Amino acid sequence: MTKWVKETVWIEPIKLTEEEKRIKKKADNLLAVKKYYKENTEKCLARRRKYLESHKKQTAEYSLMYYKKNRESLLEKNKVWHKNHKKERNERRLSYEIETYGITQEEYNSMVLIQNGVCAICKLPPSKKRLSIDHNHETGKIRGLLCSRCNLAIGGFRDSAQLLREAANYIEKGGILDKILI
Repeated sequence: MTKWVKETVWIEPIKLTEEEKRIKKKADNLLAVKKYYKENTEKCLARRRKYLESHKKQTAEYSLMYYKKNRESLLEKNKVWHKNHKKERNERRLSYEIETYGITQEEYNSMVLIQNGVCAICKLPPSKKRLSIDHNHETGKIRGLLCSRCNLAIGGFRDSAQLLREAANYIEKGGILDKILI
């Protein structure tokens, strides 16, 4: 009868070059840092916020320098992200507005239905984005839903009905140059 004996084989340890040792040490440190961060996330975030608060000027300078150096690649990444996340961006924006103005998604949807899905001013459906929630800046009361053009226009006139009437009169009269040039 044959008996199998397991041989112990001595394997010579692999000798690393100095460069390989440096890379291994760096990788080990990175793993340790990631582990620490995972276990102490709140503590790390608090430390980072404190650092950023006390180094605002240096952080701003570094950010600007980094942006200038990497502008093209940052713009390209941003463009790609926005292209791939249109729905997510609109949902985030809408949820921010809904939270800000204290209404629910259902209330927003019912406002869209009441307005037949069109802007309260120009009566056109929104071109790319959804309808924005328009509100009185003094009282915070919601007035209705506007397309982005009308919303920007009202904001440009600082929510002043008087300025809007003046603008309408100006357009209806053909401006003021007719009177000056005659």
